[in-house]
Amino acid sequence: MTGHLIKQQFGPWMRSAFGWLKKFKGLRGGSLDLFGKTEERYEEREMIEDYIRELDGICAALSPANHAAALALASVPDEIRGYGHVKEKSIADAKQLREQRQHAFRNPTPQRQAAPAQVAA
Repeated sequence: MTGHLIKQQFGPWMRSAFGWLKKFKGLRGGSLDLFGKTEERYEEREMIEDYIRELDGICAALSPANHAAALALASVPDEIRGYGHVKEKSIADAKQLREQRQHAFRNPTPQRQAAPAQVAA
């Protein structure tokens, strides 16, 4: 046993249950949003705020030398996938990737400049 949730299969009645949930879509993000009060949702909202701050920092330090590294760093959230324990692992992996890409962004390797073209005489 891993302690993780196990996928379950439900019958066609689940479609009607989702139909009922859809009617309460307007409650999302408000004080009556029961699903929005989980630890996972709080963490997701915090990650969004962290990402916005990180983008501000990237923009402030952007230069031609670190442009490619900036794009790679800004794309780290694209690596986060899944739900539950799958998402937790994905977040941990993304944090390691972010550290690597932050280092590359802050310490860009000098690009070799092409030799100037010689003019034919």
